[in-house]
Amino acid sequence: MKIHYILFLSFLVIFTGCTSTVDCEMGNGVVCFDDRSDTYLLEKEHELLIAVPNEEFGLAVVKLWNETFPEYIDHINYEVVKDRSAIYYLNNPRYDLIYISEYELPLLMDKVLTVDENTFDSFKPYMVEKFAQVINEDEYRFVPIAYQGFLFAYDEELLTKAGLSLLDSDLDGLPDSIDTWEEIFERITYQANKFETLDIEEYLPIALNEKYSFYTVLTAGGWQMFEKNKADDPGFTTSAFKGSLRFVYELGKYDWSLNDDKDNDHSFRYEEVLSKQSALFTMVSPWMFYNEYEKLNKTNYRFSRMPSYNGHILEPLVDIDGYAISVDSECPNLAHQLLMLIRSELGLQRLIDETDLALVIEFNDESALNIIDQNKQDMIIAYKYSSEEPFLALSNDTTIRAWQMYYDIDLLSVIRDLFAHTITVSEAQAQINEMANEWLQERGEIK
Repeated sequence: MKIHYILFLSFLVIFTGCTSTVDCEMGNGVVCFDDRSDTYLLEKEHELLIAVPNEEFGLAVVKLWNETFPEYIDHINYEVVKDRSAIYYLNNPRYDLIYISEYELPLLMDKVLTVDENTFDSFKPYMVEKFAQVINEDEYRFVPIAYQGFLFAYDEELLTKAGLSLLDSDLDGLPDSIDTWEEIFERITYQANKFETLDIEEYLPIALNEKYSFYTVLTAGGWQMFEKNKADDPGFTTSAFKGSLRFVYELGKYDWSLNDDKDNDHSFRYEEVLSKQSALFTMVSPWMFYNEYEKLNKTNYRFSRMPSYNGHILEPLVDIDGYAISVDSECPNLAHQLLMLIRSELGLQRLIDETDLALVIEFNDESALNIIDQNKQDMIIAYKYSSEEPFLALSNDTTIRAWQMYYDIDLLSVIRDLFAHTITVSEAQAQINEMANEWLQERGEIK
């Protein structure tokens, strides 16, 4: 038998292999893994406290643990924590496993352990590599669990009534009839009479007053903010960003409203139209009551990746919630074993069956996991087409994320002018770049 032990000291990680003749003594942060049983040597004298996003998650995890490790029954306790911020866990340091947003974790990096490679390796069969790499670039400290963010949504009943085919020949989650914006533009132009017979008020509510969801539109040219990973270069001068602005200009060519008596103020109404079944398309997020609206309207909503424009699939922002192990935990072996169980095939299936979370998992037709809920399956597949906010910090002040620029500058005022065709694409690009430079200059990032 071979036992590994690891001693975690803040950012220092000591890894040593032991033979069966050498005991692995737990305590003081030592993690002991038994190669023969593929389990950790668990702390019998301690109980673990895990933060969970909801009651269903907590009950599922505790039940699964007690079934899997009956000799350690009742060693796992949970508390429902709605606050995913770093400040919450700094003020409440009692948790062994913290459930936190990936964007908040960098503020706690000296407060969490590096995950043992045995646990990390066990995640690989269902790991979505795209979302595991950025925050874990140097050491693996964050375990992705669930997605938060927007997805494209369409109403199958309304599409069918309008005479559009639901055939999805490339199995990308979108019917072939609407899988590009070029096709959508053509249909609302030349087939408007079909949509006018539907009891809807608009094709799509385009929110020009909310930055998080609108970022999706700005990726239409293949652009991503801070793509070069340089805090002084958000990328507003690139041809890709200009291509995204051309898409905004083109969106402004069309009348997205079907109700002549109602002014379209292009405000945030994505959930409103979902609840009223008053639009052909919208955007959806896990915090919306989409299942209830689906039953109320007796229809079938489908969630998918965004349609593409000029060959580029638009990418909504995504926020991933997940777990990290507290450096102050007195039971790091229990913590590792529980994480290994949660991300195991058995654990993931239990969470699929008993929670409403959109889990961060690799899923396809060959997967051993069984997802009966169509909305949940749609979401899990579609989120892989999303993008994360960059974790880049300013060079002059590492406490400030470069991404904060996106929320600070008055970008949407320029976008509204461009959408209304009162300025050109080139003028919009110049104005936004000027705003960005002023923001950088105020913080000493450029002169």
